[in-house]
Amino acid sequence: MTKSIYDQLNASGTVAKQRVVETFSGDALDTDRWDLTDINGGTSGAMVDEVDGGYKVSFSTQASAWGGLTFSNKRQFDLQANDSIFVAKRTFGSASGGFRAGIANSTSTNENNTVTWSTNTAASPNGKFFIWTKTEAEGWSQVKVESTTTIDDNWHVGKLESRSSGVNFILDGVTAATHGTGQGSEKAQPYIAGYGTNTESGRSFSVRYCEVYNT
Repeated sequence: MTKSIYDQLNASGTVAKQRVVETFSGDALDTDRWDLTDINGGTSGAMVDEVDGGYKVSFSTQASAWGGLTFSNKRQFDLQANDSIFVAKRTFGSASGGFRAGIANSTSTNENNTVTWSTNTAASPNGKFFIWTKTEAEGWSQVKVESTTTIDDNWHVGKLESRSSGVNFILDGVTAATHGTGQGSEKAQPYIAGYGTNTESGRSFSVRYCEVYNT
């Protein structure tokens, strides 16, 4: 007998916790779930009409253009007991900026209670993929823990395992970086947002898969 999806995801007798899966398919964003959030202006978005194109967030030539996708302000996930997976790519070329993907409580410019992995070359210490967090447990300071993998404009699978003991970042199936500080038990929502530092044209990021679940 074929098992249900529930049985495949959960051991027998387990009461499942909150989970969302999104493939960003179809002709329009599912606005019952997702908001295109224009955090600091210069943001637009649309489904891409190509194979495995997903949803594309584009930025104008405005300096400090900043925005992306949030989960309609439904904070159903625990910042310290959560896994998040995004398949995404940046299209920035030599322009400064990129995206951050993971979970967040805030969708404002303060970014408080956020746990993400990042391709933002403006924030990256040495041009590498990195963990980016900002939580009360860290005194509201931005924390960056870089990997050894150089940022590029290709598709990547990024997974974060956020626990009370710290955060693991797994990039394309390989552990890329760890951050040993617990994040605090805060409500959070799926979050992927980009930032363009200067005024170059053609800046964007795309996402074609998201899975977030409490552990």
